[in-house]
Amino acid sequence: VALGSLILMLPLAPGLGLVIRTFKSMNTKERARFRRKIHFMEKSGYLVSSNGRLHVSEKGKRLLTEDEVWNIQQKIPKRWDGTWHLVMFDIPAKKERGRQALRARLTELGFLKYQNSVFIHKYDFRKALEQFCSFYFLRDSVQFATVIAIDKKPRVMKHFSDWHPKH
Repeated sequence: VALGSLILMLPLAPGLGLVIRTFKSMNTKERARFRRKIHFMEKSGYLVSSNGRLHVSEKGKRLLTEDEVWNIQQKIPKRWDGTWHLVMFDIPAKKERGRQALRARLTELGFLKYQNSVFIHKYDFRKALEQFCSFYFLRDSVQFATVIAIDKKPRVMKHFSDWHPKH
């Protein structure tokens, strides 16, 4: 994946000389792997060829943007204000990839699965998650709520007693 991202960024980076120097510094095995990766990315639609030159396709540009969406950070307050933040969703089956991505992102951010399509956190990640949901075209299927009291509080408190933000 890292090599793929590097390859996609190469045509976007200023200075073709750097790309050529990088390629020249590779050994034979690395060059062969690089060529296979280019071929795969062209075959997969991430790169397109025109007039004998490779360009990043719209699909390739979207891949770069997706990486950025997954890395959106949000400031976490030093003290918890006592409110709980819920993310609730009812995502259609035709958007399964988006549903899986949302669940993975919520888990990565430290959310606790409260029910099948309801996740809870003691900090507000709404801003970052709204951008994430917009990218995957899920905004109409995801709701956010802020609450002051919840059931099953011991289970939730136990989950967050060990949770610390990743910086």
